[in-house]
Amino acid sequence: MIQKIKYLFKKYILRKTTVLDVLLYANKDHWSGLCYSFQNACRHYDIDYSVFRYKCVQFNRDEAIKNFGAVNSNWWWPRAEWNTGRQRFLDYLIDYYRKQPPIFI
Repeated sequence: MIQKIKYLFKKYILRKTTVLDVLLYANKDHWSGLCYSFQNACRHYDIDYSVFRYKCVQFNRDEAIKNFGAVNSNWWWPRAEWNTGRQRFLDYLIDYYRKQPPIFI
């Protein structure tokens, strides 16, 4: 119960944003790729993208290549195509961070 109160205090009183908040916003507002979608979500919440990247450890090239068909280039999947492993990877990230204790940014 104390953890729930702490979470609600940080979320609604201190207006802290979680990694999951960024992921969910990016899922509603797709840009040409995941990085741009996450950057846009970070701008929306007025947080630094580099802090999000640091805290969202599952968002990495190795994970994307190993399990979601990404390639080792600047664009992990074809640009602006979300019916590739890009959407599956984002869905995986959302599911993963839903199961974790909140990670505040």
